[in-house]
Amino acid sequence: MLESVLIKERQMRKTVRCLLVTIASDDKNFLTSTIERSAEGNIMIWPTKLLLVTHLRTEELSPIRNHLSGMNGMLLILDKKSKRCSIYTFLPYTQRMVELASWTAKYGLLHSSHLSLFPDKFDRLIDAGHLIVAGDDFPPHMKVTEFPYGRDGPPHIFIGPLGNFVEILGNSINFSYTLVRPPDRAWGYLQPNGSWIGMVGMVFRKEVDFALGPFVLTYTRARAVDYALPLVGDNIRITAKRGATEVDPWGFALPLAPDVWGITFLSMAFVILLTMIFTFAETSRNLTKSSLMDIFRILLQQDMNISRPVESWDRVLLAAWIVTILVLSKSYSGNLMSLLAVRYVPQPYQSLRAVLDDSSITMLWEGGTAYVQVFMNAESGIYREVAESLGKGRISYVKSSEYTQAMEQVSRSSHHVLIIEDLGLQMLLAEDFTKRGSCLFYLSKELFLPSMFGLVVQKHSPLGPAIARRMSSVTESGLYTQWMKDAVPNSTACLQAPTKIVVQSALSLSNLWGMFTLLAGGYVFSAITLAVEYAVSRFTLSSF
Repeated sequence: MLESVLIKERQMRKTVRCLLVTIASDDKNFLTSTIERSAEGNIMIWPTKLLLVTHLRTEELSPIRNHLSGMNGMLLILDKKSKRCSIYTFLPYTQRMVELASWTAKYGLLHSSHLSLFPDKFDRLIDAGHLIVAGDDFPPHMKVTEFPYGRDGPPHIFIGPLGNFVEILGNSINFSYTLVRPPDRAWGYLQPNGSWIGMVGMVFRKEVDFALGPFVLTYTRARAVDYALPLVGDNIRITAKRGATEVDPWGFALPLAPDVWGITFLSMAFVILLTMIFTFAETSRNLTKSSLMDIFRILLQQDMNISRPVESWDRVLLAAWIVTILVLSKSYSGNLMSLLAVRYVPQPYQSLRAVLDDSSITMLWEGGTAYVQVFMNAESGIYREVAESLGKGRISYVKSSEYTQAMEQVSRSSHHVLIIEDLGLQMLLAEDFTKRGSCLFYLSKELFLPSMFGLVVQKHSPLGPAIARRMSSVTESGLYTQWMKDAVPNSTACLQAPTKIVVQSALSLSNLWGMFTLLAGGYVFSAITLAVEYAVSRFTLSSF
C-alpha cells in the first residue's frame, strides 16, 4: 500500500508543479516508515509541500524530526482535550520545533510566529547551523592551508575567491562550517563499478552538505548531485617550457615570403618567354644563349657585356627587369640585416595534436577530474588517442595541490607538458614570473574542452537554490571576477610572451650553417653540371 502511494506521488510530481501531500495517521510506525522512505527516495523534494496530520505527541515523532527538518513541510497536531490544532515546523540542522500558528473554533487561525506557513527555511536559517563543506586546492579559485593537530580552531582554512564566497554564504544564510578535504584528493568521477570517488562522491553519499570545487558541469555528475548556478567558464590549455633562443639557420630565406619567391621565379620565366617570342618574331635575328643568360645575370646582380645588337623592345624589357630586381634585392638585404639580429624562441606544442605526435612527450593531467572521464570514455577521435597514451606511459596524473611541483618538473625537462584549466595556468605562470622576473613557460594557442564550473550540493537539497541566489548576485555584480584578478597579480605578464627577441652579438657557424649548406650544394651541383657538359661535348666530338 505504501509503495503504491509513493509511486503515485512521484507520477503526480512529474505533471503538477506545485504539489501538496497530506498524510494523516496516528500510527507511529507508519509515519516513521513513510517519512524515511520518502527521504531516502528523494520523493518529498522541496517543491513538494507536506502536511502531516496526527494526534501523536511531539515526543513520539522524534525519529523523524531530522527528516522533517529538511522537508518543505508542516506538522499539524490535533489536541482532542483542548480542541486546538497546532501547526509546527522543524528547523534545519537543529531540528528545533517552532510553532507557526494555531486554530480554535473560537478564535480561528492565529499566527504564533513571524514565519509564514510553509516557510522557506533554507533561504536564511533561523537557527545558525553547522555545515560540512568539501574543498581542496584549486588555484586560482582556492588555496587550502592545513594546520597541525592541537591548534585551536578548524584544521583547515582556505583563501581566495571561493573562500570569500563561502564567507558571504555563511553570513547570508547563517551557518558556520568545517572544511574537509577528500581522502583521495580527487574531484570526482564515476568509476566503471558505478561508485563515485572524490568530492562528488562525498556529496553523493551525503558525507558533506556541499562541495566547493568548482566542478565541471557534466551530465554524469548531474545525475548524482545538483549544481548551483555556473560560477565561471574555463578551457583546458597546454603549457610547456620555452625553448632556448636561437637564430634560424635557414633565416636567409625569411626576408621574402614564399609567395614572393614564387612570383619572382615566375616573373623570370615570363621574361624569358617574352624574349624568345620577340626574338623569333624577328627573321633577321637568332636566339642566343647570351640573351637568355643576361636575364639570370640581372637576377644575380652580375655585370653584362652585350655584344649583340640591342633592339628597342630588348631595352624596355631588360630595363623593367632590372628595376624589379633592384627593388627586390634592396628589400631582401634590408630585411636580412634585421633578421640576423633576431633570436627565435621555439614554442612547438601549440595544440593537443602536436603533443600527441611527439612520442617523447609526457602529459601531466590532473587526476580524478571530469576531463579524465571524457578521454577515458571516448571511443574515437583525438581524445581516444589521449586515452591510448595512458597505456604507453605518456600520461602522469597530478593533484591540484601539486601544480607547483608539476611546473618545476616541466621547467627541468622539455619532454613534459602540463594540461589543466586556463585560469589555473595563468596563476601558475604569474607566480613563476613574480619569482623569476621572466617568462619561462608559454601557453598553447589552442583551447579545448570548454566547460562551465559550479558548486555541487546533495541531490534535491533545498540548500542549492539558496546558494544559487547568492552566487547569481556575486557573479552578475562582477565581484567574483574582481576577486580572481586580485588573486593573480602579474596575470597577464606571460600571456603574450614574445617568440622573437633582438640581440647584439656575433653570429656563429651554428647560426649560419644553412647558407654554407646552400653554398656547398651549389658547388656540388655546378660540378655535376660541368661533368655532364664535358661528357656531352666529348660524345659530340667523337660522333663526328
